[in-house]
Amino acid sequence: MASDVTLYIFDPRLGTMVCTRWLGMRGTLDRARHILGRAPDRSQVGMDCWTDLSASEASAIAEASYGGGAAPAEVDEFAKTFPPPAFWWLLVRDY
Repeated sequence: MASDVTLYIFDPRLGTMVCTRWLGMRGTLDRARHILGRAPDRSQVGMDCWTDLSASEASAIAEASYGGGAAPAEVDEFAKTFPPPAFWWLLVRDY
């Protein structure tokens, strides 16, 4: 089954997503499961979501980025612009 893994960064003060970046597919999902070592915080048909993602976790997951997915250096730049915990980082798998 095809899966897309996307990083979302939410600004709770503004109540809006400030960054959405596709990371990859199945290999990225496998890496995310390995790095996070926990079940998704929210699951429903067609979607899994991990909340409270740290910048270092996102950067490590991006090491398995696919094709045009964000590389670790790009994720590191996001961390400078949108640092957690002021911004909420989420990892979403849709399928």
